Amino acid sequence: MTGLIVAAVILGLIVIVGAAALFMLLPILLAAAGFIVLLGILAIGTVLLLPNFVTLDQFKPQILAALHQSTGREITIGGPIGFTVWPVLGIKLNDISIGNPEGARDPIMLAAKELSVGVTLSSLVDRKLDVREVRVIGAQINLSVDRAGKGNWQFTPKAATPSANDNKPAADSDTADKKIAIQDINVQSVEIKDADISYEKAGLTVADLQNINLTFSMPSLDDAAKLTSDLELRGRKLQLAATIAQPRAIMSAKPSDIKVSFSIGGDKVALDGQLESMKFTGTLDAAVSDLGALAGWASDKPASLPVKALSLNAQVAADAAHADLKQLTLALDDVKATGSVGANWSGARPRVTADLDVGKLNLDKLMGTGSSAVSATSASAGAATEPDLSGLNSVNADVTLRLAGLIVKNLELGSTTAKVSLQGGRLQSSLTPASFYDGTVTAKADVNAGSKSFAGSATLSGVNVEPVLVALNGASRLTGKGDFTVNVSGPVATPDAIKRGLDGQGRFTFRDGAIKGVNIPALIRRAKSMLGATTTAESEGPQQTDFTELSGSFTINDGLVSNNDLKMLSPLVRVAGKGTFAIPAQEVKYRVDSSLVADLSGQGGSMERTGLVIPINITGTLPNLSYTPDVQGLVLGNVGNAQALGGALQNLNTKEGQRNTRSALQNMLGLSKPAPTAPAADPATAPTSPAPSPAPAPNEPNPANLLKNMLGGQ
Repeated sequence: MTGLIVAAVILGLIVIVGAAALFMLLPILLAAAGFIVLLGILAIGTVLLLPNFVTLDQFKPQILAALHQSTGREITIGGPIGFTVWPVLGIKLNDISIGNPEGARDPIMLAAKELSVGVTLSSLVDRKLDVREVRVIGAQINLSVDRAGKGNWQFTPKAATPSANDNKPAADSDTADKKIAIQDINVQSVEIKDADISYEKAGLTVADLQNINLTFSMPSLDDAAKLTSDLELRGRKLQLAATIAQPRAIMSAKPSDIKVSFSIGGDKVALDGQLESMKFTGTLDAAVSDLGALAGWASDKPASLPVKALSLNAQVAADAAHADLKQLTLALDDVKATGSVGANWSGARPRVTADLDVGKLNLDKLMGTGSSAVSATSASAGAATEPDLSGLNSVNADVTLRLAGLIVKNLELGSTTAKVSLQGGRLQSSLTPASFYDGTVTAKADVNAGSKSFAGSATLSGVNVEPVLVALNGASRLTGKGDFTVNVSGPVATPDAIKRGLDGQGRFTFRDGAIKGVNIPALIRRAKSMLGATTTAESEGPQQTDFTELSGSFTINDGLVSNNDLKMLSPLVRVAGKGTFAIPAQEVKYRVDSSLVADLSGQGGSMERTGLVIPINITGTLPNLSYTPDVQGLVLGNVGNAQALGGALQNLNTKEGQRNTRSALQNMLGLSKPAPTAPAADPATAPTSPAPSPAPAPNEPNPANLLKNMLGGQ
């Protein structure tokens, strides 16, 4: 009991003393609180009113000096420096310019009429960045890269004077970052208006963008970020629009929907899909109304392309190293293609792949070979130019095209598969068997950039030759079905060097055809009559020579084509030929021997001839060929036929006979030059020459012209 009383007394004394002390200190505490409130009011007032009484212009020299020290560039601020503190911490500069490095063609890198930035200061307390405004008005930006590859936007600070603070240990950056880590970003408005940007490399202007306008907004990292922009380039207006549904997801390497569209006039490209860890998957749509106009605008040079309109739709998967287009639908004018295309540029050499089903493809149209002006210009420009194969070393490729049909050099092929492989500078291509004028055709080609050489081969089987020659030349004197094989190789050089270095071989066989426009049996009978031989009167029949087989082979050595086994088998005629054709000089040296035979077997029959053999030499350069009878060959070719040879020689023993025979041969063959004459015999021993046969009537075919045009021409 006594203890409780003592404790109560002590507690009471404490309360009494405390109350007395509080009563005595209350005026002091109230005064201190009022002073603190007054200081707060003064501080807030100072912050709010400071920009009205203090400007940064008085510190402009120090500010410019500090900027010069940190960038190494001359910087000017022509107008006043405006700034605010609360509620928006902001700065506004007028007539600002940043200089270029010494030696640059343009002294100014950036100039702007107005540059302002504003950030809500209170948002930083909540670790949020609230960008009220970024505004750039009337900017001129001149970007350039010098010959050393350095851009003018790479600043080199001036060497700073060491200070005592340089030796102080750096603060823990990780700790500092955690303290000020921004949790969210709000961009209310970014605006660029009436800006121009030029870009040059090594002194050459690459791009000159004018009248650039751009807006950007992003309410938060969890709301859609939107960007729109338009500008002018080479007189055409470009527009860009982009939307990112969830910017925070992009920053966290998570998927977010994204849309991008780009247009140049009426031409558009659009992407719609998802972006995750810088990998895009989605759809690609493109439409171009005039590829030639677009190419001319892009290259700043007139361009004429064989196709005009393009449309494309595909499923896209792409990242920084590759792009794949699948379920591709492509249209180039009336040519349609479906399939897939891919590209990978992660290695030392990019790789392109394609697997496409293509409609009927007209290479003449795509390559512009139908235009005589283009062909003449190309031929003139490339007359002495060696093809540049360096492009074959810049990419690898594997392409498969399943074609519904193919048109090349006016020739039409049926459905086929074309394969192209480009590996290490070697281009190989092949064409699977395709229907070709009642037969088939296959082909291969090989171009090697390393050895600067090419090789090619083609095989035609059972082909109807007449429509082929009509397609190539507009006319044909040859009919029949045939087989043809050819293999060629040579250097990739100037056209003249290719002609001089061409090698190869080939074979041809035509069956059950005719040489139209000339009746060789009738011509032989007429020639024999002119030479004094006795002939049996027969109807000449149609102006054509039917044959059961026309065949031969050839070799090509350094541009010289040689044929030694030409033969034509016909029920009444045997024709043999041999000679050469020099491709570089376009020079022909050829001899044709023809004779009548008493054999109706034709194909499979003997080449053994009976009766008078008529030899003709074909010489000269294309297209000016000379056709002359070979008198020496006439004698040597008929040594086994004494009766026919004797009659011919008797007729040639007199000057009159020589003159009449020469005139008759010239008229028969349509020659302007006199034929070689045999040495005259003693007139005393010469028999009387028979009268020469009349020259062909004007409406009869001219054999010389028929020989010139047998394989086409007018």
